[in-house]
Amino acid sequence: MDMEGPAEKYIRWSEHCVWHSFGGSLTILRLSRTEPGLIPEDEKSAGMRLNSVGKDLWNLCDGTRTLDDIVEQLLEEYEGEPEKIRNDVQKVISNLKEKEFLTYEEEIKDYDDVEVPPRKYVMWDDDVLWNEVEGQVIAMNNKTGISLEFSTELSEVWKLCDGTRSAGEIISVLEEKGLVNEDAPSGGFYLLLKQLAKLGMVTVRDAPAQ
Repeated sequence: MDMEGPAEKYIRWSEHCVWHSFGGSLTILRLSRTEPGLIPEDEKSAGMRLNSVGKDLWNLCDGTRTLDDIVEQLLEEYEGEPEKIRNDVQKVISNLKEKEFLTYEEEIKDYDDVEVPPRKYVMWDDDVLWNEVEGQVIAMNNKTGISLEFSTELSEVWKLCDGTRSAGEIISVLEEKGLVNEDAPSGGFYLLLKQLAKLGMVTVRDAPAQ
């Protein structure tokens, strides 16, 4: 693990992950080019869950701050020994960097984020072809070559992305189907939609498809 820290480099979210807040915590999910997911079960999977302090740290990693800047900001919000807080922050950042959730940049660099607001409409990308076999969807973007295999549950999500429903309406339908529950909260499905948008499998639009 890189314990030397990024020194004067700017700490920035990786382009290869998406994240979503779940109450006081935050879940980060690495983009999969073969199989989408919801909420990672543990840190050994394709994702990681941060507590409220980790969430605050993560939100500061927008590429405009160095390690010293982040530590200084957190010291204004949390009480504790400055050296210990710095060491803890450095360890978390190094861990996130090792898992490819963060990058170190030589200069400030804009981050191309993808949002899927509840009122925006979600539709399969024009370059995507898909087919359903025995209840499971296989989709491929002919332009990027990215292909995804969906479980039966997630196939239901995919089939709702026909452009006639907003993200919020998709979640409502999933709730009616019993797919949104205590074990699979709505935030996990928003995370999935964000993952699909980042991979170019769906587009987010202001108006419904005609």
